[in-house]
Formats: sequence, C-alpha cells, structure tokens
Amino acid sequence: MRSIRLWLSTLLFILALGLCGQSSAVAAEPEMLIGAAEVEITPQIGFQIAGYYHERLATGTKDPL
Repeated sequence: MRSIRLWLSTLLFILALGLCGQSSAVAAEPEMLIGAAEVEITPQIGFQIAGYYHERLATGTKDPL
C-alpha cells in the first residue's frame, strides 16, 4: 500500500513538472525589442579621467564623443 502511494505521488509530481514546462514554453512568445539613442558622453573640462597612475584632468576636447 505504501509503495503504491509513493509511486502515485511520484508519478503525479513528474506529470505536474511536465505540464508546467509545457505551459511556459507555449505561453512565451518570442519578441524582439529594438531601440536607438544618442547621448553626448564627452567629459567636461576639469573632469577627472580614470585609469592613470596620477590624477589627470580633462583639459579640452578634440572630437566630441
């Protein structure tokens, strides 16, 4: 009796996992999100530039970024 109950509960658990996996696969529709933006990121004069051994500040702009 106990083995039958264990077997049935295991079977129901596996079926439930299978149904959950199918419902999420069917419900999830592929979508493509596309966007574009333009932002000015040129550092201002006097801005501290990172990545150098000593403190270095931006002194001017040759080309805007």
